[in-house]
Amino acid sequence: MRRLFFSVTLLLSMTAQAYDFKGVRTQHILPAYQQMHKAAQSLLEASVGQCQKTAPANDFLKSHFITFNKYWQSVQHIRTGPIEPFNRHMRIEMWPDKRGKVGKHLARIFADKRHLKPDFEMAKASVALQGLPALERLIFSNKSLDNSGCELLKKISRNLIKISDDLAFDWNDATGSYAIFFDKAGPDSLLYETEKLLATELVNNLTTQLEFIVTQKFDKPLGESAARAKSKRAEFWRSQQSIPSLVRNLESLKTFFQLTFATELNDEPLNQKINTAFDKAITATNKIDGPLYEAVKNPQRRQPVITARHLTEELYLTVLNNVPSKLGLTLSFNSLDGD
Repeated sequence: MRRLFFSVTLLLSMTAQAYDFKGVRTQHILPAYQQMHKAAQSLLEASVGQCQKTAPANDFLKSHFITFNKYWQSVQHIRTGPIEPFNRHMRIEMWPDKRGKVGKHLARIFADKRHLKPDFEMAKASVALQGLPALERLIFSNKSLDNSGCELLKKISRNLIKISDDLAFDWNDATGSYAIFFDKAGPDSLLYETEKLLATELVNNLTTQLEFIVTQKFDKPLGESAARAKSKRAEFWRSQQSIPSLVRNLESLKTFFQLTFATELNDEPLNQKINTAFDKAITATNKIDGPLYEAVKNPQRRQPVITARHLTEELYLTVLNNVPSKLGLTLSFNSLDGD
């Protein structure tokens, strides 16, 4: 009887999927939001220093923008949980900006100085003004930042401090209830009554971001040819952060895959295939002779972009066609549907 009990227990342990959601949260998601919060504080300090005189943004301020974006790109794929309420994802980065809303809202706010008074609440403004795209225009325009520009710079920085602090708070099990529900997905969770429910959301985050990289970050600036490239459709082209953002995305997604799904797949050949596909896409993206907005319209420099895009699409399709079905998860919708 003991031998039978042991055999059944061993069989269950080998077949049951026990996702390490806590590990994903504590090793991947929470640290990035905490780093974002620190980077936003440094960004504000750099903004205050910049605004001691009227001049174009200095390298110190630019470096802090780049640092904040680096941590943001590490969790840009997280579209589940605390990032959903209050439109936080869009408030950090409203992109793609199909209708040029960022430029229009910036022009409007500079034309009406009332918006720059101390009682103006950035959190209630258009999302086009609240985050990184507006900040990038202010910092990397090579125009002198006058009093109005400086006020807006500081307001956006404070807004990013608040958003990233709220995200870190909610993802911390010592302060936020969501973290507890996330860690303990299953019958005891008020949000996720089964592990499969949360796993479905997370694999959707993974495939959605890979699709986003292919269809938005690569395809939009590439256009149909070098002559018809839409170089200024590249993400963060002004700050020349298009390629670093792509690399950061892919590296972070690889870590996310390994922490969340690799063990549960219990399929070493498939894991190896996906990890190799990630490595190929990352290596190819690093080989682009950037900046991206220049490479896509240069016939001699365009091919490496196409290669990186192709390898990323292969990675996306490998994940999409294997991971959900292997884990018994059904994907029916992602946040890009309808775009």
